[in-house]
Amino acid sequence: MPSMELSLIAIALVGFVVLVILALVLGRGEAESVPVATDEADPSPESEPVSLDGAELSSEAQLDASTNAAPSPSSELSASVAEFADPTDSALIEAELPRPDPETSTPDQSSVADLSVAAETAETVDDTPLEPGLSEPLTMTVLPDTYRLGNAAFAQGNYPQALDYYGQTLEAAPTLAEAYNNRGNTYYCLGQWAESIADYTQALALKPEYGRAHFNCGNAYYAMGNLEAAIASFTQAIVQDPSYAEAYNNRGNCYIALKRYQEAIEDFDQALDVNPKFTQAHNNIGNLYYQINQFDEALESYNESLSINPSQSEAYNNRGNVYLAQGNYAQAVSDYNQALQLKPDYAEAYYNRGLAHRKLGQNQEAQADLQEALALAQQQQNLSLVREIQATPR
Repeated sequence: MPSMELSLIAIALVGFVVLVILALVLGRGEAESVPVATDEADPSPESEPVSLDGAELSSEAQLDASTNAAPSPSSELSASVAEFADPTDSALIEAELPRPDPETSTPDQSSVADLSVAAETAETVDDTPLEPGLSEPLTMTVLPDTYRLGNAAFAQGNYPQALDYYGQTLEAAPTLAEAYNNRGNTYYCLGQWAESIADYTQALALKPEYGRAHFNCGNAYYAMGNLEAAIASFTQAIVQDPSYAEAYNNRGNCYIALKRYQEAIEDFDQALDVNPKFTQAHNNIGNLYYQINQFDEALESYNESLSINPSQSEAYNNRGNVYLAQGNYAQAVSDYNQALQLKPDYAEAYYNRGLAHRKLGQNQEAQADLQEALALAQQQQNLSLVREIQATPR
C-alpha cells in the first residue's frame, strides 16, 4: 500500500512538472509576439543627390599667353603653353609662357651685338619668327669654324649636330661665353633644362653682364617650374638692359603663375612702354584679365593686339573665350571660325567652338567639332586637351 501511494505521488509530481514546463513554453511564445518599444530612432532615409547647376569647374577656354623669346611655344617667356582653369562650362584658355630668347648677332670688331629674336610662346603669335636667336661674339679675333657651323645646324633644327659643333668650339675656345649661351639654347630646344641652365650659368661666369644669358636662364627655370629663380634671372636681364621688353613680359608671366596679378600688370605695362606694338604683352594682359573675370578689360587688350596684327589665331581664340564666358555665343563662334581660318589644325579652337555650338543648341555641329578636336589633340599628343575633351559630356 505504501508503495502504491508513493507511485501515485510520483505520477502527480511528474504531471505537475509537465504542466509547469508547458506553461513556461506558452508564456515565452506570447512574449516574443509582443512588440517592444525602444529608444532607437528609425534610420533616416538616404539623402537625394543635390545637383549644382552651373558649378562645373572644367577649364573651358584655353588662353594663349603671348610671349617672346626663343625656342619653345609659350608666352614671352616665349615658350610654352599654360592652361588656366576657367570656372565656366569648359573652355580652354591658352596662355603663352616663357621660353628662351636665343640671340642672333653679327660679329663686330669691338663688341658682340645681341639681336633678340622675339619668339612667341604659347599660342599667341605675331609675325616674328619663333626660332631662338644665336649670338655672334666678337670677343675673339677669329671665331672657330665650328661655331658658325653650330649656328647653322641650330638654325636648321639639327640640334644634335649643333651640340657637337658647339662642343668642339668650346674645346678650342673655352672662354667663349656666346658658345655656352648658344649651346644652352640648343639644350633648351631639346627640353634638357638642367643642361641649358648649366651652360647659361657658365656663360654668365665668363660674362656677368650678359643680359641675354640671364634672360635665357630665366626661361629655362620657368620651364622647370622654378618661378622664383626665373623671376630673379629676368630681373637681372632687366638690370643689364632696362629696355628689355621681352624680359618684362616673361617676368609678368611668372607673376601670373604665382597669382601676383598687380606685379604682372606692371611688368606688361613696362613692356608696352618700351614697345607699344608688342602684341604678346597685350595678349598676356588679356589673359590675366580673363583669369580674374574682368572680361571687358580682357576684350580691350585682345582688340588692341588684333588691331596691331590681325593674323593672330591665338588672339581670336582667346577673345572667343571671353565672348563665351559672357554668353555671347554667336560672337564666340565667329572668333573661333577666324582662328581656324588662320590655323586649320588648331585643336583648342575646335574644342572651344564645339562648346559654343552646344550652348546654342547646335548639337550636331558641337559633336563634329569635339570629334575633330579630339583627333587633332591625339595627333599632336596634347594629352591635357585629350583628357579635357574626353571628360566633356557629349
